[in-house]
Amino acid sequence: MPGFSSTAACGIAALAVAVCGVVSAAPWGDFDADGRSDLFWRNSATGENYVYPMNGTQILATEGYARTVADQSWQVVGIGDFNGDNRADVLWRNSLTGENYIYLMNGKDIAGEGYIRTVADQNWKVAGLKTQTASSSSGLEFPRNDQVADGETVRFKFTDPHTKGLPIYGPGGNGVTYIFKVLPKQHVGYYTTFFWANDDGKGNFDTFIWKDNFTVADTYYGMHPYPDSGTSDGTTHRWEISAHGADMVNGTVDYGRWHTQAVRVWRGASGSKHHEFYWDLPFTDPGHVVTFVGPATYGEVNPPQPALTFGDAPWQPGRELCSCVLRGIQIYSSLLSLADQAMLYLLGVLVVASRLPRRPSLLAAVLSVMALNFFFVPPRFSLGVHDSRYLVTFLVMLAVALLVSTFTVRLREQAEEARERERQQAS
Repeated sequence: MPGFSSTAACGIAALAVAVCGVVSAAPWGDFDADGRSDLFWRNSATGENYVYPMNGTQILATEGYARTVADQSWQVVGIGDFNGDNRADVLWRNSLTGENYIYLMNGKDIAGEGYIRTVADQNWKVAGLKTQTASSSSGLEFPRNDQVADGETVRFKFTDPHTKGLPIYGPGGNGVTYIFKVLPKQHVGYYTTFFWANDDGKGNFDTFIWKDNFTVADTYYGMHPYPDSGTSDGTTHRWEISAHGADMVNGTVDYGRWHTQAVRVWRGASGSKHHEFYWDLPFTDPGHVVTFVGPATYGEVNPPQPALTFGDAPWQPGRELCSCVLRGIQIYSSLLSLADQAMLYLLGVLVVASRLPRRPSLLAAVLSVMALNFFFVPPRFSLGVHDSRYLVTFLVMLAVALLVSTFTVRLREQAEEARERERQQAS
């Protein structure tokens, strides 16, 4: 049965939101011709597809699986009645080859199917019917400020994280790493992606300035878009770290596209509090990271009711909503190691190899090793290596990246040859 849970389910230390390859729903059409919209689900990890025939909030007994399409290069791009039988049908598009395919549906069953003309240029998008847009992609979708009344809220809240393995700067101050994907949508005013902060349910500014008889804001941080104007009527935004009563910003928010983001926080040797917000990975140059170092006195006392909150500000409910889609949330009660970062770069090599020819894929393998050295290995922002032990790491990583790239390209080419043979045989 498709669905997702707010409990740990992705092998993540401490806390997790299970948005790691979840399904998404889009109420686009009436699959059983009963005059009511139904839901077509797709699992982004397994390729399974499932239909909910709906009657209000009731799922009818005719629910069930449609055919599994394991190849994730095939995605649903539209729902419409293509054969005039008053039943919704499904239009698929292959993001690699430009092939297009239609399922003529009768409830959950495929009554007919076939290819339509290939449109290889991926700059062409389906626009003449209800389409799957970025805002309806899988994840947790949060509304705009003007869609929720003041005092109401839409947020995910994990209470007492400090007692569940996630103190604000990690166990013993050794660090916390957050990784997630966010698709920001433009709205007026403030945003909240997430806060580690006081969340006592009062819903007023005393929740924020809880310390020293409600005069000081302490022991919190948040990362999200911040209005250029610094006011609630701002319409353009930059990426922000909010901490220690201040707003540190960098970069311009690019609305309507996915960003892979990472946050690292920890207590330094002298007690200083370090914050790093990488707002568009894999870019880690100074133009793509917000940093802040707070004093040793900051963040040493837990607030009355600590919480890790996604989607809205605890002290201004309904006024600082995320206006975004969030997914792939991962929370680690430690700082990522060099090995962890290397795995992220290898994942990038795999993505490139799955979409591009052999030479760009091999180039990506070499560049991934150079980028890891440049951005993460001391001395940072240099290709020099001061510790010879890293040379072995780089050589092994390069060998693995080249192998991954070669095998992935070979598999993709074989799959394309097989599809071409099938088309020739069909014609």
